[in-house]
Amino acid sequence: MGLTLVATAKKLGVNIYHYIEDRLSGRNQLPSLADLITQRAQELNLATSWAMS
Repeated sequence: MGLTLVATAKKLGVNIYHYIEDRLSGRNQLPSLADLITQRAQELNLATSWAMS
């Protein structure tokens, strides 16, 4: 089962209300969830499991 936007934000420690307000207002001061996922994967060294040989 896929995660919802709310569940993804929660796992990343992002306040979903602040995130949505940031996006709807056009400020885009908060990083995108995709960028946060990439950053977290790098911190956890998950990129190596996806490396091509």
